[in-house]
Amino acid sequence: MKRKFLIFSSYLVTLITTALSHTPMAFVPIRIRLYFFFPFLRAHSPFYQTLEDLPVMTKMTWMKDFDRINTVGVSLRDAEAVALTFEREPSMLPFIGNTTVLFSTGTSGNRGIQLTRSHEQSVWTGAVLAKLLPRSIFHSQKIALFLRANSQIYETINSTKIRFEYFPLGLDLQKQKERLEAYNPDIVVAPPSMLKLMSSWRIQPQKVISCAEVLSPEDRQLLEQSFQQKIHEIYQCTEGFLGASCEEGNLHLNEDMVRFEKVWIDEASRRFNVLITDPQRRTQPVVRYSLNDILVEAKGRCPCGSRFTWVERIEGRCDDIFYLVDGTMVFPDHIRRAVVAASATIEEYRVTQKAADLILIQLKTSEPRDVELVRLSLLDLFKSLTGTIPHLEFSSYDEEPVTSKKRRIKRDFL
Repeated sequence: MKRKFLIFSSYLVTLITTALSHTPMAFVPIRIRLYFFFPFLRAHSPFYQTLEDLPVMTKMTWMKDFDRINTVGVSLRDAEAVALTFEREPSMLPFIGNTTVLFSTGTSGNRGIQLTRSHEQSVWTGAVLAKLLPRSIFHSQKIALFLRANSQIYETINSTKIRFEYFPLGLDLQKQKERLEAYNPDIVVAPPSMLKLMSSWRIQPQKVISCAEVLSPEDRQLLEQSFQQKIHEIYQCTEGFLGASCEEGNLHLNEDMVRFEKVWIDEASRRFNVLITDPQRRTQPVVRYSLNDILVEAKGRCPCGSRFTWVERIEGRCDDIFYLVDGTMVFPDHIRRAVVAASATIEEYRVTQKAADLILIQLKTSEPRDVELVRLSLLDLFKSLTGTIPHLEFSSYDEEPVTSKKRRIKRDFL
């Protein structure tokens, strides 16, 4: 009963703060949350008790000081042992006391540990429902969620009105198709690569939500044509619920829930990444945590009227910016545009920088001439940016398993 009350309370509060995002009071909710959060942090986290300033955190430093950052006295050694036991034996409950312990794996593939308590999970659930449901929670709605791993957090969504079904990625596609068509969900949440596979299946969702992978403009266009509706997005990671699409289908940062400090990568092109502070994460505080994503801010204000930052696209990771021999930065979107513009017959691609002067290109296409067209397009790009032209090497396209996050553009060297 307490959990349901917390979910409903969080749902109502999020509806109110989202409505306030259209007014001059848009940023009052996060200021109030931070006002109460910082004294809690100083009182309960040994790491922050002795610090005058709040340092920038990376995943490495966050895990290094894990024992002193968390507020429940859980050691990294004990947490890893519990998470590993749960991973091997899912029937075992992943708890230390009343704290849930799970492994988390980001796009980088580096494992972390996530600590949460039931009240944090309930607050998260209520906020997600308020931001993403097309209708209120008093209407019956069926949600299909395609992810690499299930979580007890997602299971808290189930109620008499809201029905949740988890579909693990990597299972037999025909079985997934039959199960999804029989379920006929109102809402589908899945990575873009999975949405493309199911776009021809016999389902009629009211809302389609992309998650977990970069949603490229060409994939968005293809999916919107297939599903005959706007494709929405959820921006979610281990460190927090960071963004969601508005009614116009445009992605906004959840600046009513999380404090975002913009760090500009290239102000002229509106590219930035963020430091996040989430006052709702009290078991394992997330304070000035540096995310590695490249965000591109849209120009002007969204037609929906929200004052929260409108993100034109999430372009990729800072680790995937190409650096050439002379130090020139080439952003993932530059590479994407060059490949996509080269030919309309390219079905799939992957571009990997192996060294400062070596780039590997894999193409999935029925037209052999596409190799030369992509070569010329990339050469034109590099000539326009720098006097140093890297060597371009082509190979056949290797299909990735559905269970891995699709990264079309990546850098494989430091």
